[in-house]
Amino acid sequence: MQEGQEVNRSKAKNGSKSSKGWRPAVPVVPLAIVISGPAGAGKTTLCKSLMALPGEIFSYATTTTTRPPRPAEVDGKDYYFVSTEEFQSSIARGEFCEHATVHGRHLYGLKISELERHFVSGRSVLITMDVHGAMTLKGLSVGDPQHVLHSRVVSIFLMPPRRSELYSRLWRRENIDEDEVASRMFSMETEMQSAGAYDYRIPSTSQKNTVENFMHIYHAEQMRRVRCEFVQQSAEQFPQDAVQDGRIGFPL
Repeated sequence: MQEGQEVNRSKAKNGSKSSKGWRPAVPVVPLAIVISGPAGAGKTTLCKSLMALPGEIFSYATTTTTRPPRPAEVDGKDYYFVSTEEFQSSIARGEFCEHATVHGRHLYGLKISELERHFVSGRSVLITMDVHGAMTLKGLSVGDPQHVLHSRVVSIFLMPPRRSELYSRLWRRENIDEDEVASRMFSMETEMQSAGAYDYRIPSTSQKNTVENFMHIYHAEQMRRVRCEFVQQSAEQFPQDAVQDGRIGFPL
């Protein structure tokens, strides 16, 4: 469900010009941005593009899963690969924000500690997740004020291209059989019915347009009154070095 990506990022200095624009070091709220959409809609491609933006604006939340790794996948980078027994133990200890069985086969979950690890750096976290998980995180965002996700969750549904294009994209993937393709195409119908429950919907057209639409949403969310109040209440929590090197600010 999630795939991490290590990229080389250029750093924009505090209040200075870079080749891609100017970023004043104004404290902002690290958000948990949940991105959903059918398999093949372009979630991973979008996240890789956002991670490659200058200024270290975003980081990627790594999911814990019981499914076996695919070729070239790295434990701790693409996923945390664990046994079913270890996953169940983590559930019992209350370590997950959300967990579920996906496509009727394997367990996936997002740990609270994974989010905390990214938030302390001042970066917003990209989370690719199914509809059930997205709605769970949205509920946490408006629940307990002490929860790490309180007032931080923004949900985006990536609208897919034509059904035939989705089908073709899935068949081009490695290590996916006919049964799994059929299962994911069936899931698409259910997922599309839930698109209206998200804060935003972005059509998955060109990579450039998708990234631009995403960044419009990001800027608008940072301007919301609840974000400004959050910054005023907790600005002292931002690491000073993050402010100085420009990681906390509005990417223009």
